[in-house]
Amino acid sequence: MLGARIWELCRRFGADPGTVIAPKSFRHMVTVGTGSVLLCAAEYILRGSPPRLPWVSAAGALLGAFTFVIRGLSRRALRRMWSVHVEIRENHTLVQSGPYARIRHPIYLGTILEVAAAALLFNAWISGTIGLVATALVLRHRILIEERAMEEKFGDEWRKYCLRAGLLWPRP
Repeated sequence: MLGARIWELCRRFGADPGTVIAPKSFRHMVTVGTGSVLLCAAEYILRGSPPRLPWVSAAGALLGAFTFVIRGLSRRALRRMWSVHVEIRENHTLVQSGPYARIRHPIYLGTILEVAAAALLFNAWISGTIGLVATALVLRHRILIEERAMEEKFGDEWRKYCLRAGLLWPRP
């Protein structure tokens, strides 16, 4: 899971360059997300025994695979607007298709689910809880930056989109 995530983060997927806003937010997000997954693995290793709930581990593996699907679909919808950084481009368009039709930040949802998947996979309840809280805090900061930039770029179009699409989960 970690190797696939590193590959994913190192690619630009043909994205157009733009003006990077708050470049350190990406480093924080990767550090906390990766650290959370590694902390779950460490809890598993230090426990010295296999997971007590193998069916929960299987659910974690499935959830982990799903995180790559949701991020892949999200990148496909973003196409040339995708970036590891918060970037605003001269020809920026507000993507409202694919997962973005119902969720404003599906890639960040995938990040949260990835930490949850690691906790389930390794039956690592303590480090999983710590990791989820830390990841949520870092993503909260990142989302505030991104939402501000999008509102500044798109104005009323962004505000109308926010009424239709949930932050991290679809609106009913």
